[in-house]
Amino acid sequence: MEHCSGANGRSWLIVAVAIGLAGPGFLQANPKVYEQALKSTGWVIIPREKSSALGTCWVADRERKLVITSYHLVKDAKEALVFFPRHADGKLLVDAASYLHGAQAINARVIAADRLRDLVLLQLESLPDGVQALAVADKCSRPGDDVHSIGNSGMARASAGMLWRYTRGNVRQVYTRKMRAEETAEMVQFVETQSPVNPGDSGGPLLNNRGEVIGVAMAYDPHEQLVSHNIASDEVRAFLKRGLTKLEAAPENGKELGQVEKQKSNQLFGAWKVTAKLDDGSKSRGEAQFHRDGTYVLSDGSDVDEEPQRGRFAYANGILWLITVDHQASFKLVWQADGRFNFVANGADMSFER
Repeated sequence: MEHCSGANGRSWLIVAVAIGLAGPGFLQANPKVYEQALKSTGWVIIPREKSSALGTCWVADRERKLVITSYHLVKDAKEALVFFPRHADGKLLVDAASYLHGAQAINARVIAADRLRDLVLLQLESLPDGVQALAVADKCSRPGDDVHSIGNSGMARASAGMLWRYTRGNVRQVYTRKMRAEETAEMVQFVETQSPVNPGDSGGPLLNNRGEVIGVAMAYDPHEQLVSHNIASDEVRAFLKRGLTKLEAAPENGKELGQVEKQKSNQLFGAWKVTAKLDDGSKSRGEAQFHRDGTYVLSDGSDVDEEPQRGRFAYANGILWLITVDHQASFKLVWQADGRFNFVANGADMSFER
């Protein structure tokens, strides 16, 4: 196996969200690489109570339904939601709203994480037909090599924006640097490119002309223009091997939490009586229904002529994510021993019981 190597000791700052500048227009695109990799690239969402993280992932193992994304997106979360590209009338859907309002997200659980290398391995509950795994290159990149990437950096917010953006650039340098996390320090290999990254691209695949993964989008250098940093393929391959070993040695590893959250997700399905306790002591009553196709209906009961709220929902990390045409909101559920739950919305304590 050929290993990447390069200068050591460079000084640059890794930021939590990948940000970059627009690239030059003289580079020639490669539609074949894009079309090939698109089938393997996903939009990953980490629901959180205050601000959900949005990024990119890619399929590393179809048989085991494994995808790779960035650690700085997932952090301490145990679950994620993933969408894969969809088409209508032969055209790729790039509007994020068409996914949130028209498709059910695939739930995923964390299998392995590496903070130093900013990598996370997720296992999906399912994979759509036609989705294929990307091969990880067994040869390192060289300065001057063409690189291609797909990311979801067209997002202004979680409910609106553009997905599946293509970017092309060149390798500037391949090198190693000592990375530290708490009391741990290790040498990590990077691929520095002249290929811009922006918020939402993190975790996406960096590809060579054969469509093989040569890196994973990570961050940019704030001291230099049009410079981005990617975790090198050698690191990705080694991380995936460790994740597979962990999964095969203990197939139930991490599954307990996933089963608990899945059980709670299943408890959501069906009809609920809703009581909203307001700050002034008054109460408002209504009804809610959560359907297995990922849609919900919520009526507050204050006016029989009022149109009920309709939309889609997803549940992960104990967060109920409600999506309507006009907005999206996340709520941390507090489950009771008898199966009831409640959360606070707009200052009101919303209680749900059968």
